[in-house]
Amino acid sequence: FQPLIRIMDAWHGQCNFTLQYPGLMEQLASEKYDAAFSEPLCFCGHGIFEKLGIYNIASTLSTGSSEGQFQITGTPSIPSYVPGVISAYSDRMTFLERVGNTVQSILTYFLATRLMDPYDILFKRHYGEGFPALQVTVYHHIIVQELVKKTLYFFINSEPLT
Repeated sequence: FQPLIRIMDAWHGQCNFTLQYPGLMEQLASEKYDAAFSEPLCFCGHGIFEKLGIYNIASTLSTGSSEGQFQITGTPSIPSYVPGVISAYSDRMTFLERVGNTVQSILTYFLATRLMDPYDILFKRHYGEGFPALQVTVYHHIIVQELVKKTLYFFINSEPLT
């Protein structure tokens, strides 16, 4: 997970740089965009779109879906049969491999949900405490919130029925 954490830190740093870039938001607002594209790996775009009032949003996922995106895209997660994104197993797993794949899927899910926290902090720092959240925890269940749910279309790089 260490390389993934370094990548996530770079995404958060880039988002912070983008949000404080002088004149960028004003320039984007003057363009009066009707639609926007983002990726549900880096949520900076969703915050920018909200700030600019762009509500026709499509997300493109260039990688295979992982456990963290299933809740966002609505695609099913079946770790007892479908190998996780970081799994070394095939779709023909023994019982113990299925258990291991399920545990990996749970860990990947919680890591992916931790990806959203720094974006929420950045958006609130730049746009105020009333800015919509990416996620909220209710009774220990993480619920994807307002910003991501406004996405109208998801283009995912996997078969959604498997």
